[in-house]
Amino acid sequence: MEGFRAIFQGVDDPRKSNATKRGLIEMLAVALLAALPSDQVAIDGKVLRGAILDALKRSALHLVQAFEPGSGLVLGQMKVDGKSNEITAIPGLLEMLDLM
Repeated sequence: MEGFRAIFQGVDDPRKSNATKRGLIEMLAVALLAALPSDQVAIDGKVLRGAILDALKRSALHLVQAFEPGSGLVLGQMKVDGKSNEITAIPGLLEMLDLM
């Protein structure tokens, strides 16, 4: 919280005296945190056709990514094993995100 407070320390509080039961920094923190959480995480697989994994040019790079649909923020991504598919990479991706 101290880092957040340091970032916004120079911001003037435009609120009137009857609306200042809570401090401006506290209200900004609540607003920011309310904008970040989501009820869902979307999972999507991508094939990067221009990214060649080996010198023999046999395969493109396959990724699976987790993102928050409201903001489009990518939370994490993981390379899919060339001998596998996206479905088998999803548990590892979710474990890496530690969503529980």
